[in-house]
Amino acid sequence: IVKINDLLFCHAKLGLNHLNLLKKRNKDIFYINYIWQNYMENGKIALEDKEIFDEIIIGNNGILWNRNVNNKNDTDELFKNLGIKFMFLGHTALEQITIIDNQIFYCDTGLSRAFGTNKYQYIDINNKNINIKTII
Repeated sequence: IVKINDLLFCHAKLGLNHLNLLKKRNKDIFYINYIWQNYMENGKIALEDKEIFDEIIIGNNGILWNRNVNNKNDTDELFKNLGIKFMFLGHTALEQITIIDNQIFYCDTGLSRAFGTNKYQYIDINNKNINIKTII
């Protein structure tokens, strides 16, 4: 998870339920990065971090796998709590970059040759302007 000003970048969708669990544990969203880094470097999860790891990171609705349809009300509340305007996600491959509810950019366009893609897209963010660029 990376937050730059009012933009949030995440592998798969961070949800309000994730934020509520973090609040319950008095942790911020960046604590997820700490847990993941510790797991990748040491192969271990501290006992006090197990629920966050299981529910927010690796669970079916965690930020590695979540493909749930957007719930605009929950997302509005999440965005308000985090002070963000847009969330950018990978993981869910689509033919083109897609914005849902003018809030969430789904950015995984299947760049791998395995997808047989010959048209590529990327997001150009410059001076708070967000543009989708296409390379053919």
